[in-house]
Amino acid sequence: NRLDFNARQFDKVKDNRIKRWRDQEYRYDPWGNLIEKRSGTGKLQHFSYDCENRLVRAETVVNGKLESRGEYRYDSLGRRVAKQAEINGQVEQKRFLWQGLRMLREETPGQSTLYLYEPGTYAPLARVDQLEGEEQKLYYFHTDQIGTPLEMTDSDGKIVWQAIYRSWGAVEQLAVSDVDQNLRFQGQYFDAETELNYNTFRYYDSGVGRFVTQDPIGVLGGVNLYNYGVNPTSWIDPWGWSAKPSHSPDVAKWLEKGGSVHMEIDGRTWVYQDWESNVVRYPGGHPDFSPFERQKVDVPDLKGNHGKNPGGDFGKADALAPQGKADYAKNTWHHHENMMTMQEVPKKIHNRFTHSGGVKNMKSSC
Repeated sequence: NRLDFNARQFDKVKDNRIKRWRDQEYRYDPWGNLIEKRSGTGKLQHFSYDCENRLVRAETVVNGKLESRGEYRYDSLGRRVAKQAEINGQVEQKRFLWQGLRMLREETPGQSTLYLYEPGTYAPLARVDQLEGEEQKLYYFHTDQIGTPLEMTDSDGKIVWQAIYRSWGAVEQLAVSDVDQNLRFQGQYFDAETELNYNTFRYYDSGVGRFVTQDPIGVLGGVNLYNYGVNPTSWIDPWGWSAKPSHSPDVAKWLEKGGSVHMEIDGRTWVYQDWESNVVRYPGGHPDFSPFERQKVDVPDLKGNHGKNPGGDFGKADALAPQGKADYAKNTWHHHENMMTMQEVPKKIHNRFTHSGGVKNMKSSC
């Protein structure tokens, strides 16, 4: 939890809910949803939620005067499909169309924007704007190592949008803003009326690096139910609730070596590609080494060890394997997470794509 080191005495943080940060004060409802945020002496925000803990209404009052408000609607899958925002008397209505859990299109009266993404990720590649009665306009995104838009250029290569960010995703400065651009961290959409980022299943406050509601999947997303991630320069959370696989490769070091990381759209599956184009998926948080499998065998009464003697797990696998003993010069046995199957895979792959698997499951079940 982030604490204000300028304060004389730290406020107690219960259930990971911040009560005070710098000049901001926070108040929550019994379900852990942020319902009031006070900034300085003159700015007050109110937030209202439905029975699914989804934000449905927000108001911002500055010096006693209503400055902005927003109302939000969702479909049966929890995706936001419409919003109405009013800022200083100017009303804007938007509708959103989805492809699975990825925003495909946004529409306002007389105008639409279509988004194109890198395959299998939420990192934007391009967008196509269509204003009624005019020709389409094509823009290209230029992103950082985790897919956050840094610049947007038009079809002639001219920069029409450029941002400088703080560590946790807040825009420090819009160096160029000829065209509105609301995408932030992967899966996030900035709402000017609240200064929050819509993050598919939650809303994210980039000013403090935290979500405003608890994680819908509970502790499966981490013990801190409001935390975005360990490191915002190497960790992404496009849905607002999916955790990085336990013991998988460190993302920052992986990227430094030339690898890449993304999450599949249709499942909570992280995918790592190394600098030699080897790809390993982590369905359910465990590595799928089947593309590199030399042979496999089911072995009864595994103990979770690496012994090559007749009573050890490797020795048992060698005795029962259809192709005989593993080629230990190049390969090793991998304990599958089902705690029964042994897979012979290349040492390079097994060691490089770090993981938790059958050994951990066996020791946990003891």
